[in-house]
Amino acid sequence: MDFLFGPTGTTPLFAAAPIANKYKKIIICGEGGATTLESKLVDLPYVFSVLNYSNHFQMPVFAEIMEAAGAKTAYIAYIENLHGAEYNLTAQTEFTLHNIEVVGTSSYPVTIADMEPIIKDAMASNADIFCMFGYPPNNILFMGTAIALNYSPKALIIGPGANFEFFSGIFGPNLEDVFGEGAWNRQTSPAANELADKIIAAKGLENLDWWGALVYYSSLQFFQQAIEKAGTLDSTKIRDVMSTSKFETALGLMWWDCAAGGKGGGLLPQACYAGQIGQWQNGIFQIVDPGDKRTANPVYPKPPYPTP
Repeated sequence: MDFLFGPTGTTPLFAAAPIANKYKKIIICGEGGATTLESKLVDLPYVFSVLNYSNHFQMPVFAEIMEAAGAKTAYIAYIENLHGAEYNLTAQTEFTLHNIEVVGTSSYPVTIADMEPIIKDAMASNADIFCMFGYPPNNILFMGTAIALNYSPKALIIGPGANFEFFSGIFGPNLEDVFGEGAWNRQTSPAANELADKIIAAKGLENLDWWGALVYYSSLQFFQQAIEKAGTLDSTKIRDVMSTSKFETALGLMWWDCAAGGKGGGLLPQACYAGQIGQWQNGIFQIVDPGDKRTANPVYPKPPYPTP
């Protein structure tokens, strides 16, 4: 075995990365955040984290969007694992920095089967923003319950799952102007548009991931070029190429910020990403980040759900 592609999820990624590094095997971390790994990257030179996540740079951007929109209060629900803990802590910090008061929080187990108590508590708080930091099954359960209870805050952000086409397929017009983590879409670039077509042809429309797919695909394009430039399968030599090179990919020009002056593990800089926050508008996951990568202006407040 020459190389590793990382496991899905923040918690297993945190466990796998130091093992790969111990055996000097490059690990391309795909579907998982790495907030808790960041401080360790100094000593993990073979670890290259791909995805954007809570403090890298999603919650800072979301809080900026919400402050500009005029939001004043937030309620946070989060899953009881490393993913939920990271997003809760980062969101609370960023909201405070952007003059938004967190008026309530609720944690819940991975196996939660009833979201009604959490939603009713959030409704009683009358918070402008509701943050749902969980995994797809939790987020589907939440969204269905929120619609049934007619809970429609001024801003609603939903974590993993909301960035997939299947989420739009399930909830249709009820998803209008709901925020999700991400983001990219067909407008990002001709190469991004082409990738969307390839994914639909191979896996079906419902499996289009408007958060990570473009980043994962581009990281492998980068990796291929690094191997070719190194001219070897030696992990150490390829790792040195990866830490010092820039290559064109479907994402655009791509490179890594590596810890310890280039001697540690790598993160993608913010400039490499197509977007941080998406919002469903007329069936499209629009990029609503401030700046020139925005594909649509954010909508706030979110309208009520359509009449059944």
